[in-house]
Amino acid sequence: MKNAIVQKFTRLAIRPAVIMSASLAMFLFAACEPNTPTGPQGLNGPLSKATRLSKSAIPLGAASSFAVLGSSTVTNTGATVINGDAGVSPGTAMTGFLEAPGPVTFLSGAIHAGDALAAQAHNDAVTAYNALVAQPGNFNYGAAQELNNLILTPGVHSFPSSAHLDGTLILDFQGNSDALFIFNIGSTLTTITGSRVIVVNNGGQTSNGSNVYWAVGSSATLGTGTQFVGNILAVASITLTTGVSMSGSALALNGAVTLDTDTISVSGAAPGVTQYTVTLSSNPSAGGTTNGAGTFNSGSSVTVTDSPNAGYTFTNWTENGTVVSTNASYTFTISGNRTLVANFASAGGGSQAPVTLGLTDGFAILSYAGITNTGSTSITGNVGASPITGASMTGFETVALVGTIYTVDAAGPTGYVTYPTMLTQAMGDLTTAYNDAAGRTVNPIGVAGNLGGQTLPPGLYKSTSSLEISSGDLTLDAQGDANAVWIFQIASSFNMTSGRQVFLSGGAKASNIFWQVGSAATFGTTAVMKGTIMAYANITFATGASLEGRALARTESVTLQGNTIVKPTL
Repeated sequence: MKNAIVQKFTRLAIRPAVIMSASLAMFLFAACEPNTPTGPQGLNGPLSKATRLSKSAIPLGAASSFAVLGSSTVTNTGATVINGDAGVSPGTAMTGFLEAPGPVTFLSGAIHAGDALAAQAHNDAVTAYNALVAQPGNFNYGAAQELNNLILTPGVHSFPSSAHLDGTLILDFQGNSDALFIFNIGSTLTTITGSRVIVVNNGGQTSNGSNVYWAVGSSATLGTGTQFVGNILAVASITLTTGVSMSGSALALNGAVTLDTDTISVSGAAPGVTQYTVTLSSNPSAGGTTNGAGTFNSGSSVTVTDSPNAGYTFTNWTENGTVVSTNASYTFTISGNRTLVANFASAGGGSQAPVTLGLTDGFAILSYAGITNTGSTSITGNVGASPITGASMTGFETVALVGTIYTVDAAGPTGYVTYPTMLTQAMGDLTTAYNDAAGRTVNPIGVAGNLGGQTLPPGLYKSTSSLEISSGDLTLDAQGDANAVWIFQIASSFNMTSGRQVFLSGGAKASNIFWQVGSAATFGTTAVMKGTIMAYANITFATGASLEGRALARTESVTLQGNTIVKPTL
């Protein structure tokens, strides 16, 4: 790739370091003939005829505030110090910044993980790279150029392939603090351990890293303890090994930036400003959203707010388990890192633990008084009856079973397994689970009559009589909480009319839905049911009804008529 330059410069000769031999100096002068590029190549392909840029027109744009900017990821190990912003886009992963083995200390700036500013900075960095490599060059070097022991003057220095520093490189500004150095490198830039880039005669400026640009066509790697000056814009990755000190920025356009106990200061960053991070979360995660997280200067006033989701109310803000505010909008003066949790409660239902089923968990159907089937039924899960004899399980010749039939004696359907002790324990566990569900008392929501047409968040729902799903379908919405639990306490019967359905949304799982029915449960033709049914009396499925759950009858029987019963998975 042929490279180009940012500003029209007076033709300058490269002068060797005083320690170089005369023969080496002659070689360098010969290598630095003017470059007249044809068809320069930028990050996004061929570029139009180059336009010479002034220093003020170098288009870093939003990227100018970033000391570190990755495209895919940014990873840190150790106690890195950054004076400026750090971010990633279009990726979002930044590790080792707020957690071990970090965190990173920000003297100024903030973290921008995939946000709008990082996206704009990435776009502007690509634009800057293309503008830099499009400029015609002043000095043209050979392949695999060594930079050590050179004293270079301002201009555009073009390298057709790689550039390597094994020692000291001196950049002589010749008394002009506004002079520019542009290094257009076709492939890789590498430095070895202890390498240095030194700025001299720069009009009294401390470094002038903002006036030095390294446009790298592939990846850049700075060796351990390297002291570096300038802004690296690398098409691929940038790696700063242990102990690198950099005055400038590391901007990876299509790859990752890797840091390890380094110090990076973007030009113009204000030193000496202590910053702290505010981290927010919601409990439960489905309860609501929070706003106000970020990085702030010490002494700043910070306001964090919450927004409850439907079916939830805000409770309080806690930090390390201690309540710090009961106001939805919490304002404080920051003097250290804060980790705050916005706590929410289900609107009346509270947060419920799932019912423990014990050995009953493995059954799709378990009955006290037998199981009767007619028609072609499909069952996924185990089937059992106890204490009644296995002869009470009839019609299984037309059942497609994925599971095991357990009986208390040798009178069961074809393929049965006699296991009376296990069945006795399973029935005991069913009684325990039924009583657990019936005995829940935390913030019950009263329901009556018909649940059809409603959307219910997780919680405990209590009916003092019978309950039905008719004249509409029922939706159970977990609101993004994969652990959301519903428990329905029904004092009498439960009826689901023909064609009605229970829908699950927001990550709801059939395994976390429990129906405790005080008498019989009936499901009409083609009804679609979800959850574990623990009925005190009979459970009856009409033709074509289906259940993702369990049918568990405590004292009576289960009746099937060409149904599909599938035991839920976690």
